[in-house]
Amino acid sequence: MTDKLTSTTNLTREQKRLHLTHDIATWKRLNKLFARFFENIPQAFLSLDNDWKFVSVNKAAEQILQQPRSAIIGKNLWEIFSETADSNFYKELYAAKNKQISVQFEIYHKPCNLWFSVRAVPSGAGLLIYFQDVTWQKWAEEALQASEEKFKCAFEYAPIGMALVSLEGYFLKVNNSLCEMLGFPKVELLSLALKDITHANDMPVEENFMQQLIAGERSTYQIEKRCIHKLGQVVMALTNATLVRNNQGQPLYFVMQLQDITERKKAEEALRKSEAKFKSYINQSIDGIHIVDNEGRYLEVNPAGCAMLGYTEDEMLHMTIADIIASGQTDGFEHFKKLMETGESKGEITARRKDGTEITVEIHAVSLGGGRNMGVVRDITDRKRAEALLQASEERFRQAFNYAPIGMALVSLDGGFLKVNKSLCEILGYTEQEMLSMRFQDITHPEDLDVAVSKRFQMEKGELANYWTEKKYIHKSGRVVHCLLSATLVRDNEGNPSYFVSQIQDITERHLAVQALEEREAMYRTLFEKSQNPIIVIDKKGNYIDCNEEALKFLECDRKKFLTMNVKNTVPPGREGMLKQQRPYWVNGGTVETEYWVNGKVKVMDLTLTKVYWQGQPAMIGIGRDITKQKEDEKALRESEERYRRLVEFFPNTISVIMDGNIVFINRAGATLFGVSDPEELIGRPILDLVHPDHREAVQEKIQTGEKGSVKPVTEEKFLRVDGAVIDVELSLIPYTFKGKPAIQMIIRDITQRKETEGALATERERLAVTLRSIDEGVITADSKGKIVLMNLVAENLTGWSQEEAIGKLLTEVVNVRNEKTGERCADAGTKVLDSGQGITFTEQKILVNRNGTERIIVDSARPICTDSGQIVGVVLVIRDVTDQRKIEEEFLKVEKLESLGILAGGIAHDFNNILTVILGNISLVQMLTPPDSEAYAQLEEMEKVTMQAKDLTKQLLTFAKGGAPILTTASIKQLIRDTVSFVLRGSNVKCEFSMPPDLWAVKVDEGQISQVINNLVINSKQAMPEGGVLKVKAENVYIGTGEFISLAEGRYVKVTVDDQGIGIPEENLPRIFDPYFTTKPKGSGLGLATAYSIIKKHNGHIEVESEPGQGTRFYIYLPASPKQVCSKKNIHSYPLQGKGRVLIMDDEETIRYVVRSMLNHFGYHVEEARDGAEAIKLYRLAKEAGRPFDVVIMDLTIPGGMGGKEAIAKLLDYDPNIKAIVSSGYSNDPIMANYQQYGFIDVVAKPYKMVELSKVVHRVIYGKRMIS
Repeated sequence: MTDKLTSTTNLTREQKRLHLTHDIATWKRLNKLFARFFENIPQAFLSLDNDWKFVSVNKAAEQILQQPRSAIIGKNLWEIFSETADSNFYKELYAAKNKQISVQFEIYHKPCNLWFSVRAVPSGAGLLIYFQDVTWQKWAEEALQASEEKFKCAFEYAPIGMALVSLEGYFLKVNNSLCEMLGFPKVELLSLALKDITHANDMPVEENFMQQLIAGERSTYQIEKRCIHKLGQVVMALTNATLVRNNQGQPLYFVMQLQDITERKKAEEALRKSEAKFKSYINQSIDGIHIVDNEGRYLEVNPAGCAMLGYTEDEMLHMTIADIIASGQTDGFEHFKKLMETGESKGEITARRKDGTEITVEIHAVSLGGGRNMGVVRDITDRKRAEALLQASEERFRQAFNYAPIGMALVSLDGGFLKVNKSLCEILGYTEQEMLSMRFQDITHPEDLDVAVSKRFQMEKGELANYWTEKKYIHKSGRVVHCLLSATLVRDNEGNPSYFVSQIQDITERHLAVQALEEREAMYRTLFEKSQNPIIVIDKKGNYIDCNEEALKFLECDRKKFLTMNVKNTVPPGREGMLKQQRPYWVNGGTVETEYWVNGKVKVMDLTLTKVYWQGQPAMIGIGRDITKQKEDEKALRESEERYRRLVEFFPNTISVIMDGNIVFINRAGATLFGVSDPEELIGRPILDLVHPDHREAVQEKIQTGEKGSVKPVTEEKFLRVDGAVIDVELSLIPYTFKGKPAIQMIIRDITQRKETEGALATERERLAVTLRSIDEGVITADSKGKIVLMNLVAENLTGWSQEEAIGKLLTEVVNVRNEKTGERCADAGTKVLDSGQGITFTEQKILVNRNGTERIIVDSARPICTDSGQIVGVVLVIRDVTDQRKIEEEFLKVEKLESLGILAGGIAHDFNNILTVILGNISLVQMLTPPDSEAYAQLEEMEKVTMQAKDLTKQLLTFAKGGAPILTTASIKQLIRDTVSFVLRGSNVKCEFSMPPDLWAVKVDEGQISQVINNLVINSKQAMPEGGVLKVKAENVYIGTGEFISLAEGRYVKVTVDDQGIGIPEENLPRIFDPYFTTKPKGSGLGLATAYSIIKKHNGHIEVESEPGQGTRFYIYLPASPKQVCSKKNIHSYPLQGKGRVLIMDDEETIRYVVRSMLNHFGYHVEEARDGAEAIKLYRLAKEAGRPFDVVIMDLTIPGGMGGKEAIAKLLDYDPNIKAIVSSGYSNDPIMANYQQYGFIDVVAKPYKMVELSKVVHRVIYGKRMIS
């Protein structure tokens, strides 16, 4: 365009005018084109001039501003956007105009409730502004944020299991439902992979699907798989999975949903079995089963249904009911319509078979729900045909048929009744209509059905023309009807079977009569055979002709012998006249008591005889009852009554009989009790006359209660002798029959003397109680029945029962004693004494369980309380609490064990330390001669490290050394505990929780030994938690009062608790865990806890343990607190120090003297040697007298067979009080090593030691100061 305009310079004015006109027109067309473009673009477009006034707007802008353009153009920006724009809107537009730059930003337009992306572009005339609706993007962003929040909530609280799974199959995130479903804690599940919870046989399938997702071959998958619960059982899960990708399409992780369908699968299996059962029923049914949908389309059909219509099952499943209804028939459609309306339909329709033939079927259809309908179809074509034939001939024999006295029926070939008469209906109880809807199979007894069907087939084949038989039918009421059946087959002209004519005669009554007779005979025989009474049958000559088993038992013979016997053979010797006396009974019948001679003894039978006919002959049947035992009992009763009479007569207590309040009988003891010479003097006298006035009302009440049949318990009463003297008695009353009349039997026991004794005993008991309360052993007194009558305060505290609560209770209820070894309940000494009558002294120790459950160890003894005559009237039980004594003995035993072990351990450790000193010294010397960067130097360092580990082992042995003591310094164990525990647990799966206050008291300890104690306890705890856990270590300030611990003095202590969550210690092992060499670990030494026990004891502390299997173990350590403040430590040089001076070494081991001399020579010292204390004293004197004294003497403590360091230093101090001596020993825990200054030594160095240690000690002693860095 520009080229075209510029080319007009050489044209004429007219040509120029024409060109200009053309250009203006072109510009207008372009302007219109641009205007139309901006008018129709979806973005709002506005243009502003340099004065911020609107020049143009498009339709989209009118909609946004909700004003016509005529109201917008010419107005200022702030007039239109005064209420709808925020400050940022103006800020961005000013920036675009002033800086002549394009800007883009987003604003929210309230009137429209929309978000816009605004773009402002500067132009020479002002600004061009574009508004683009980004509301959906904003909403999408907000929806995405909300969706993510919903996903988070849905993920965490979903009712089904959800998980994020890495591409490698590891769980990244799981929700609570999945944890509950699989039984894993969330932390444990996140440490597993998908394959760990998936059945091995299902994992390959899922891995294949996961690879397909990664490859992009599918977007999701769903499978049913077996998951493995933490407890091992299978959990069926429906798994849905999808793959999440990033914006570049790269796979990130899987999102999986796992729904527990275990119960659903079980239900499906049950449904499958139910459907299989239903399918089996359908397939085996002889009737056609048709299942169609609501449109009449076939869904299922059984074989019988297919055969009935001549189609295959596959053909039927492509058909509808319209395809089988005969043309022109409407009944089938009417039935289907009724089925749809009511849910059920019955009737007959005409159906068309595949071959075009038509059949009549009977159909019963019901709705199954869910769009399924079932019809049971029966082919009744033959029946219909038979009915037609019958109808033709019916009139000919209807009268004879209907009114026949016996049942008549016409039966179709398939067994259906075509016609029945009234008699048959009466015989079977059905109406005619009911019978005509049935088949003979429906009413035939199951036992006769097979025969009836077989006969029917034989007649159809022509094998039988007719037949008759007795047959059972089922009456409508359910009872059996016995009939005589005669059946004939009627054939048509072609000889084809048409129907059966049946004549049925009811013979039930005749059958029942025969059956009743048989049953009656069987019943009589059963009664005869099974009767519990002997039954015999005798002919008129007295011969036995039959009997039952009871008769054979009574006569003690078999049946063969019985049938050879006569009544005369069974008469006892000398009783032959008995038969003559009983003859009228044997001839005429009646009941007689007769005797039998059976195997040498007499037996008696009460026999009832009756005349009968037996097998057609007159006979006598006798039903007997064995009364031999009754006769013997009657004889015994008479003898017993005689014995009772004599017993009552001579009974030592009073026995009397009271009737109507008067004495009607009293024995001789009663006469004596009441002070008369003859019992007859009291007969007829009112009993209340002999009762003390204060007790008459109570005795009268007891008599009245007894007359009503009740028995009152024994009570104590006061009675009167005839001379007025008062007597104490025990009274009991029993209802009694005297000479056939109701009476009261009164038994009276004189307890006057006993009451006097009890009174004296009560006085004595009070004196005894005062004495018992003052002794420090538990004392319990009980009466002869074991009931407690007294207990002192000590016994109350031991048992937990107060005296008021315990009095009247049995010893066994209050004194709960158990065997110390088995824990089983055992008898206390008091109960044993009452049982045996013999006293028991303090014997084996037992456990006494307090009423509140606490246990104490006791020994008990008991002595019986006897009267002057030796009768035991009670027992005294003494209980001694030996719990504290036991604890002292156990503590003493532990100390003895450790001391005996120390003798051996000290010697071993001493010799071992000497050897280690030589090894360690030579290693140090060789190191000085070896380049530090050489391989040999590294090997020497490793040797030195191993040697130092051996040194730690000797430390444990030396802990047991006799007389060994820790080298105590005042220290704070807070950091020591942290460092030791952290070191032991480093790299393990056990977490430690510390609890130590900032103001924890200082303690005076050997830091190395206490570190060893903590080390041993933490190792035990770590080994007790192989699966990991939490170890709680706590330190606290405590004050121990007097008597709180047997082994601790009163004062301040620091208590350290080591509490683990391990497997715990069995109760039977707790008493032995501190024993040397006792261990339950396959590779344990048994020294760890024994070492800890020894160290704590030597620190004057205490260690104890609590544990329960499965609940963890807690160790408690008590260390004496120090009043001193903790001094800060300074760093010491870690390199050997050179020096000058003369050193004397005293040691019995030549190798040690050699290595020490070599090391000291290397440091610049002059060294001389002595083998024992005597030689050392000699050399020291000679050197001092020669003017060349030794600057320091290093002395071994123990010299076998010679003078040791302890004795030698004492003598040298006497000679030279200024001597500088260093004590050195393999007994690093020797008391002298711990308190060396008390014995005159300046410093100490324990074997084994490294070169650096030796140089520092010697340098410090000679120069008198420590080198500080």
